[in-house]
Amino acid sequence: MQVRTDQGSWLVPPNRAVWIPGGMMHAVTCQGVSRSWNLFLSDLVCGVMPTEPCVMAVSALINALVQRAATWCDAVKLDASQRRMVLVLIDELRHAPRDSLHLPMPQDRRLARIASAIIENPSNARTKEEWATWAGLSVRTMSRQFQAQVNMSFLKWRQQALLIHALERLLKGDSVAAVSDTLGYGSPSNFIVMFRKAMGCSPAHYAARTQA
Repeated sequence: MQVRTDQGSWLVPPNRAVWIPGGMMHAVTCQGVSRSWNLFLSDLVCGVMPTEPCVMAVSALINALVQRAATWCDAVKLDASQRRMVLVLIDELRHAPRDSLHLPMPQDRRLARIASAIIENPSNARTKEEWATWAGLSVRTMSRQFQAQVNMSFLKWRQQALLIHALERLLKGDSVAAVSDTLGYGSPSNFIVMFRKAMGCSPAHYAARTQA
C-alpha cells in the first residue's frame, strides 16, 4: 500500500501501519489484493501522536488490541477495562518503531517535474547536471532548492526514490536480480550494498522479515 499527500508518499509494507494526522488530505493505492484495518482517533488522543505522517511497525500486541477494539462497535460508552486497553494501544502506537519509507516531494514546479520523471522511470541514468539542464535550472539552484524543500540533497532524494521503488518490487515477489536490473545497477551486488546501507539488511532478508 502507498499513501500520498501533498508532502510526499509513504510506502506501507505488510505488518506496517501509516499514521495520518487528522484533517490531512491523502490518497491510498494498493498493489494487488490487500487486507487492512483503519483506526480513527479522537482529537484529544491525536494530541499525543506525531504531527507528521509516518510508517510504523505493527506488533502482535497492537494488532490484538485493534482486533479487540473492533468488537466494541455497539458500545455506547467504554467501561474501565476497555479504557485501559485504549490507553495501552495509544502508548504502543506512540512508541512503535518507525520505518524510513517516506519520499518527500518538492513544491517548486521544476523540481516536482524532475522528481516525477525519476519516480516514473527510476532507471533513468541522467546525471544531476543533465537533470538540471532538462528542467531549465542551474545545478547550483537545483541543489540548493532540493535541500531546502525536501530536507535532503538531490542525490540522497534520488537514492530514496530508488529504494522505495525497489521495496515495492521486492514485496511483489520480484527477484533481487530483476530489481537491480530495472534500477540500472551494474550488478546485483552493487544494489545489495546500497540496500544494506539504507535498510540495515539484505533485500531478501527484508522481504522475508516484512512478510513473515
